[in-house]
Amino acid sequence: MIGHCSAADALFRRHGAAGGFWLLIAASIGTPAAAQTRLVPCDAVKDARIVAADGTYLGSLSDANRADSLLNPRGPYGSKSAHHGLWNAQGPYGSASSDKSPMNAHGGKPASILKNGQPIGKLMRNSLRSWFEDPARLVHRCYGYVP
Repeated sequence: MIGHCSAADALFRRHGAAGGFWLLIAASIGTPAAAQTRLVPCDAVKDARIVAADGTYLGSLSDANRADSLLNPRGPYGSKSAHHGLWNAQGPYGSASSDKSPMNAHGGKPASILKNGQPIGKLMRNSLRSWFEDPARLVHRCYGYVP
């Protein structure tokens, strides 16, 4: 979709004091009000931690062999039955109806992506807010993983 953006729609912004990383801001095509989407680069989320708005640790964006990885379908955070898992549709952080859940696009609270203790992005399912990324889309885009 970036190929459809004008020079004014696609720009890069430096983020972070020491070393930082680049955030791509590109126009989202086909969304209401032509909202802009900010994608956190995949190399930036490697080994990042996901933390709910209430401070609860929700797992890491790391190798599927790690126990705390969101990509580990048998782990305490990647399993669809994990109590604190984003992929548990019945749990407080994976439910489409829980007010704690970044998977609730209508009334949930976004989770933070933290790298070295610093926020680098936010996760929220199907949000029209340009600064949030859908958790399932992020793991698919960066890791080829489909929860």
